[in-house]
Amino acid sequence: MRLLALALAALGLLGIVIGIATMIKGATGPGAIGFTHEGYGGPGVLIAGLIALAAGSYLATAGIARR
Repeated sequence: MRLLALALAALGLLGIVIGIATMIKGATGPGAIGFTHEGYGGPGVLIAGLIALAAGSYLATAGIARR
């Protein structure tokens, strides 16, 4: 269970980093739209990263509380 929590937390952090990088990439360049849905594809990766990070944190603390 601890390994699953660690994997979810790592994937969550990776998703957050990819989401932020995608937002920054969408906001730069000639004729950039900026932080709109059409500009960077929406906040899906960022939200999924936050959910995975929260789930990993919950599983890590739930495993500690049972012991």
